[in-house]
Amino acid sequence: MQLIAVFLLVFEVGRTAMVSDLLTAIATILAAATVVISGGKFSGKNRYAQTVVGGYIIAAGAVMILAQGLL
Repeated sequence: MQLIAVFLLVFEVGRTAMVSDLLTAIATILAAATVVISGGKFSGKNRYAQTVVGGYIIAAGAVMILAQGLL
């Protein structure tokens, strides 16, 4: 699930970088992290695993925004 979320974030962060809309990119990253965490709760993962997966999505989004800023 988180791999699909990261691939969708790649396209969304790239699209928002083209129109300089940072707030939309941040909102999308937080929404994707929320969806992945809720999927983990539904599947019965423990709290630590949910935190790691949610943190991964947020960290990947931050790296994407930084990379778009450098390009």
